[in-house]
Amino acid sequence: MICKLFSETHFRDVYNDLNYTEKAHYDNANKSTEALFDVFLSYNINDQVVVKGIYYSLRKKGFSVYLDSIIDPHLRRENCNKATALLLHKRLLNSRSLIYASSANASQSKWMAWELGVVDGNRRKCFILPVSNDFHVDFVRKEFLQIYPLIKVDEYNRWMMEMPDNSYSDFRL
Repeated sequence: MICKLFSETHFRDVYNDLNYTEKAHYDNANKSTEALFDVFLSYNINDQVVVKGIYYSLRKKGFSVYLDSIIDPHLRRENCNKATALLLHKRLLNSRSLIYASSANASQSKWMAWELGVVDGNRRKCFILPVSNDFHVDFVRKEFLQIYPLIKVDEYNRWMMEMPDNSYSDFRL
């Protein structure tokens, strides 16, 4: 089986190909502080458009997804405080899994490693979704990311999980 990493272009296209009505439909999520999510999407702010493409791809697959810019648009990165951390902590605990959008910018994030640790520490599923500039086959897992499955795409556009032992299975939460 040949699986590739998703490209940034793929997810930008997903985002750009949706019209306003489709985006509004997928953005119509439960925004209550008690809302439960299938996926918490962890990312670097510099990847905002790519991550919105990931968000819409997951929503199209039927998953409820927490993306801060959509569910909690009032959060401002330039004004983070204890209340921000408490809200994100609650959102993490109310999510069944976490997808860590690993890009060239991910290592610069102040929040992503913490988010991964919170979800993993509470025995929930964590996945790494490497996003590259182009479709690639290989991804070098750095340090602690080596213990989590990678999400890739196969030749039939199915989302697949590459496990740390290099075996594959269909993506599922």
